[in-house]
Amino acid sequence: MTVVYLGPLVYISNREIIDEQIANIQEIISSQTNQLKDLAGERTSHATGVMKQYVGEYSHKAQEYIGRRSASPEMTKAPTSAKTEPVFEPTSIKPEPVSEPTIKTEDFPEAPKIAPIVQSVESDEPAAAATEKEKEPLLAL
Repeated sequence: MTVVYLGPLVYISNREIIDEQIANIQEIISSQTNQLKDLAGERTSHATGVMKQYVGEYSHKAQEYIGRRSASPEMTKAPTSAKTEPVFEPTSIKPEPVSEPTIKTEDFPEAPKIAPIVQSVESDEPAAAATEKEKEPLLAL
């Protein structure tokens, strides 16, 4: 309760000092915030540039695998890198029809006609002997 009564009295008697300290703190917070905004902007622009580079490289590789290059807006722009490749735009190339391979029954192995014999992984004994051991009661020591 005494803080409620003494707080305004302390502020009135030391108003100049308190206001000066509040102004200093506001300036420090403002400068730190601006530095963080600038740093975040730089990091974001760098990351965006790196991602654009990776996407461009992988797009180029994918287009090489496919065997053609698309005429996307990014590709029609003048290349900014040191190596310049001519942009190939397909005009009258007709894709060759690809016939699907026919599936024959000879392509697949023959299914087994008898069920496999199950053996324990721990021993070479057949499964019947393993089930007999499981029937024995367990002894607690």
